[in-house]
Amino acid sequence: MDNQGDIRIKRALISSWRKGPAILLAKGLEQLDVTIVASGGTGKAIKDAGISVTRLETITEFENLLKGRVKTLHTSVHAAILANRDSAEDMADLNRLGLIGIDLVAVDLYPFPKEVNSRVEFPVELIDIGGVALIRGAAKNFEFVTILSSAEQFGSAMEKILSSNGVVSADYRRKLAAESFEYTSKYDSRIANGFNA
Repeated sequence: MDNQGDIRIKRALISSWRKGPAILLAKGLEQLDVTIVASGGTGKAIKDAGISVTRLETITEFENLLKGRVKTLHTSVHAAILANRDSAEDMADLNRLGLIGIDLVAVDLYPFPKEVNSRVEFPVELIDIGGVALIRGAAKNFEFVTILSSAEQFGSAMEKILSSNGVVSADYRRKLAAESFEYTSKYDSRIANGFNA
């Protein structure tokens, strides 16, 4: 941690439905020598773009289960996101498990169709579980983690992070956390409306 609550990003996790913005974000992070961890198709897209990436399964030691529905739902992922960096006990837990804290989480959830006219049509299979859990965990731990909850944020956030040489202020992290909880609230409302249609 730098002065006055600033955090330098050293390790980032990207899990994005839209691959183009994820690649641009990864390119910016690469300029700052940030270690990039990515899940499934996101990791493949980043690697194919010539950017060094750590595949998530090398950390979780689990293959892609249930067609990808549980790839980020793992203790190794959420411990690295939720650890209090000022807590000796939390850091000892990470060290004991051989984990490194994640400083930035960037998520882009699967989209729902714009028009769904009945509960029969509502695409339950598109309800994102792992992505929402990543957003909520990172937003809850905003004191130490920067959360980007939609690909629409990736470009402007990357510009800001690059301009500050990879350091993110406490105020900006808190702002992004608030936006993230607002985003997941609207996301859940859309699902509830679909079930109640």
